[in-house]
Amino acid sequence: MEDKAIIDLYLSRSEKAINETDKKYRPFCRSIAFNILRDHGESDECINDTYLKLWNSIPPQIPVMLANYIAKITRNTALFFYRQKHRLKRGGDTVELALSEIAECVDVSSDVEDEAAGRETAAEIAEFLDSLDESRRVVFLLRYWYFLSNGEIAKRQNISEASVRTSLHRSRKQLKKFLEEKGIYQ
Repeated sequence: MEDKAIIDLYLSRSEKAINETDKKYRPFCRSIAFNILRDHGESDECINDTYLKLWNSIPPQIPVMLANYIAKITRNTALFFYRQKHRLKRGGDTVELALSEIAECVDVSSDVEDEAAGRETAAEIAEFLDSLDESRRVVFLLRYWYFLSNGEIAKRQNISEASVRTSLHRSRKQLKKFLEEKGIYQ
């Protein structure tokens, strides 16, 4: 089923919307959730919460790109689950490592005091990502949006882990400089 038809089901409050979303997007959502949570049971729970959030948000929201909308909700829900599970223990897993790497450039704390500043930073990061060549942008997003390990990225992109590490290091350094020039990071 096409995305527009699925959105129309949500808008008409048809329960079939959830079934059609599940048919089309479950593997996509599971991939995002599992990359963060590393647990199939928690990933399934996260997906169920994602579907509930979709149901509650469409309407009033009408997403232009359903896949992106679902990805964002799934990612945010998985990060919430992750923080709940790990709030007392901090380890060196993939998510914590990725967040600590990017924290050199951007404040990734969960307590965003100024939402407007957060939106401005997000817009600047989007501009920065647009300036990267496609291969570096993909590596950056796989690491810091989808939380894949360097090894998983290397395998997926058919490059060495050293190339992934180098690309990420250069991108973080470039992002930091970019944000400093924009007056966002000091």
